[in-house]
Amino acid sequence: MAIGARKWKRSKKPLSNGVIVDANTVRANSTVTRDLDGTDVPRGANQLIRYTRLSTQTVTPTNQYGVEIVISLATGKVLSVNNRVASGSTAGTPIPEGAYVLSGHGVGANYAGQWLLDNAPVGASIELLFVSVRLSNFVASALDTSSIRLTWSYSGPALASYSLQRNGVTVSGPGVSDTSFVDNGLAPGTNYSYTLTGIYADGTTTEQVNASATTNTPVNNGTLPAHILSIWHNALNSSNVMISQYPADIVPLYNFISLGMAQGAGTDGSIYLGAARPAQLAQDVRALVTRGLNVAMGIGGAGSTTRLNTTANADVMFNSIVSLKNQYGFNGIDFDIEDTTMFTPQAMAYLGNKLKATYGSSFIIVLTPALYGTLQTMWLQTAQLLGDNFDFMAPMLYDFPECTDSRLSGVCIDKCNIMAGAGIPDNKMVLGFSCSYTQGEANVTPNPQTIVNAYTAVKAVRPQLRGAFVYDDNRERFGGFAAVKAVAPAIFN
Repeated sequence: MAIGARKWKRSKKPLSNGVIVDANTVRANSTVTRDLDGTDVPRGANQLIRYTRLSTQTVTPTNQYGVEIVISLATGKVLSVNNRVASGSTAGTPIPEGAYVLSGHGVGANYAGQWLLDNAPVGASIELLFVSVRLSNFVASALDTSSIRLTWSYSGPALASYSLQRNGVTVSGPGVSDTSFVDNGLAPGTNYSYTLTGIYADGTTTEQVNASATTNTPVNNGTLPAHILSIWHNALNSSNVMISQYPADIVPLYNFISLGMAQGAGTDGSIYLGAARPAQLAQDVRALVTRGLNVAMGIGGAGSTTRLNTTANADVMFNSIVSLKNQYGFNGIDFDIEDTTMFTPQAMAYLGNKLKATYGSSFIIVLTPALYGTLQTMWLQTAQLLGDNFDFMAPMLYDFPECTDSRLSGVCIDKCNIMAGAGIPDNKMVLGFSCSYTQGEANVTPNPQTIVNAYTAVKAVRPQLRGAFVYDDNRERFGGFAAVKAVAPAIFN
């Protein structure tokens, strides 16, 4: 125990038979100390327990795996030592009138019983202290726009719990063995003050420590770039390229990332992101957001079982998104549910509006629809229900024969006309492309030049066209990021 880590003081509480009621530390010969793990309770592994003489207890109740010393209440001196490990005795140690017993489990390096053998022979002085632990190095630091990390140091008698207050209000806090805690769901650009207190089993407390921090202010201040080049990151396969592994000449080109792809964790609307390398992904995403980029987590995809049919589903999914956002640090979501039976426009709009109300305008809502048949009707209705609370619509313009040649330009113009007919402005239109780099994909995805020709044709009639997204980064890596390199000049010039 480091004496400098805490404040030492004699307890001022009433004594019982001369023994301090709330003692939590034993000191031998005024020099060495050890935590006291409890009084008149069963002794566990490597614990030091005090046993007092009670009307119902005149002998210690422990087994033979320990060392027990008898201490005089009047003098504080050790009267006898009972090494039950050496003797193999299973009988308890008598607790005389005017004395108490310290029982330490185990012998050998660092064991409580060994500590008694080393430091408390017959005649040694024993003091029972109440030690108020001084929590130290309490620091609050912003992780992102909605999270603050708290860290601290602690060394002392066992605590029963912590009490954490945020701006004077008690909140759910750290576990008793923790020395760090992340407070999530906070408002951007807001200062928060914290008070942390340790609580012992008997209700006494440590001294309070205080710290404060301000959450990050969104770099984009609720606005998207004037022109968007988004790339879809496949985070689910460990063999796929990580965002931090993009070539140096590609990094300046994209300004939006969509993470693929959160899936349904059940029928209640809960979702999870089965990232192959979650720690690396979280690091990469937070670095991008700090740089001022937008990173949205995709939800759904082809064949997904993601369910968003009711407001109850939406509330459950909202909680999942909050948890995943806290883990990874993204600042938007990308709805990409491709089954008409798995969502309703009402539930999707309800969820999107709830996220905007919670995180503000800087949280990005993207719609990535297949604009045909019943899906087209549902997605356009979703956009109308969301109104200003969705940031752009990026229809998937691949996986059909017409996208592989000059007909793609006409398809793109047609889809933009459909969006415009539903009241979606040009600056909320982003064209979704997937490039073909292998012979097997040639019948469903275009080549880079075909993509550029289509984008240029749409921009000629809709100058406010917002940009394009390219699916996906692993496919692009295979082709040397040719589609990203080709379409970037058409977007930004």
